[in-house]
Amino acid sequence: MLFCNIAAISYSDNLSVENITMKQGEAKVISINFNNEKEMYTSFQFNMYLPKGIDPKKLTSGGVVTEVPEDRYENPSSQTTYCGSRHDDDSYVFICFSASNSLIIGNEGSILDVTLQASADIEPGTYKCKLGKIEFAEQENVDAPHPMEDVSFTITIEENEPVILDENSTVLPTPKNTANVQLKRTLVGGKWNTLVLPFDLCYDDVLKYFGTKSILAKFSSASTENGSTTIVFNRDRKKGIKANEPCLLKPENDGDEYMITDVDIVTPAVSNVIHDNLQFTGTYVNGNKVPEGDYYIFDNKFYKSANLSNIKGFRGYFHPLVENNTKLFNISLDSDGETTNIESIYIYDNSEMGIYNLNGQKIRDNAHDTTDLPKGVYIINGKKSIIR
Repeated sequence: MLFCNIAAISYSDNLSVENITMKQGEAKVISINFNNEKEMYTSFQFNMYLPKGIDPKKLTSGGVVTEVPEDRYENPSSQTTYCGSRHDDDSYVFICFSASNSLIIGNEGSILDVTLQASADIEPGTYKCKLGKIEFAEQENVDAPHPMEDVSFTITIEENEPVILDENSTVLPTPKNTANVQLKRTLVGGKWNTLVLPFDLCYDDVLKYFGTKSILAKFSSASTENGSTTIVFNRDRKKGIKANEPCLLKPENDGDEYMITDVDIVTPAVSNVIHDNLQFTGTYVNGNKVPEGDYYIFDNKFYKSANLSNIKGFRGYFHPLVENNTKLFNISLDSDGETTNIESIYIYDNSEMGIYNLNGQKIRDNAHDTTDLPKGVYIINGKKSIIR
């Protein structure tokens, strides 16, 4: 402890903390207010008792996020704040002292602002919190600290309503910090899916949300020779998904909805990845068509668009920057310096495909777009298919 020999004198000086409300996953500042009759103190300490799931926000350096209001200190630059780790009694010890033994000045207002961080999964509700073991040291008698009464306050946690990112939406995502996301994106397990997201997702979280056997790959190079184009993707086991950057994902299982917590949604602006005159780009909204001459992946096959192919949101496609009449695409995965051919994918011209009813009438040009089709039996790519 910084202080010792508690004085037995009673003072009217006191601390106070206002009750606050915050959402799951949110960070918020609380102010430690001090009402004092005289300018006589230099240093103070207290224990802050917090429920599990609410903690002082950590800095990357290991400290916590605090600020001393300059108008309450004679020499603000000499103030140092220390906060240890959580104790067994669910308290954090805060010590704020002046290296030059300068005074706390003024008679009211905050003497310390502390940023608290709520976890994304803390249960909503009102939690009782407390400042206890409060001691202040006088400038003239540092070894005789003054104790003060405990201070009670509450923190109310509200549910952080998830942001819905829907592949069928025609509206761009809205930026938001510390968001819970309900991602509605159909992914086929065991096959390559293009994906672009407006938030970072570390590699461990990729495995957490899409399956521990999922494979993430980044576009790294492309080359064309003798009518065959080889696209090389590097397997990513470290960085994860970068916001606005399209990638390939082979999830462990099929899925169409994923709850992803505590992410920062950035301004949605797809970053094109370009290698050897081939651009990997993407879209966040439904309703656009893959431009004519561009390529997209469906069911582990490359298709050359005839401007008939609708593309839903959170997907990517390939745009040749020069004329490309290749008939075969090879996707290779470069893993730990070893290049392994994953699959050879022939180019399919979807201008010859379509959806027909049982009377042989063509009702849709794009055989991959079954959106809003009534329930029934159709002929799709020459095969009978049931839309349920």
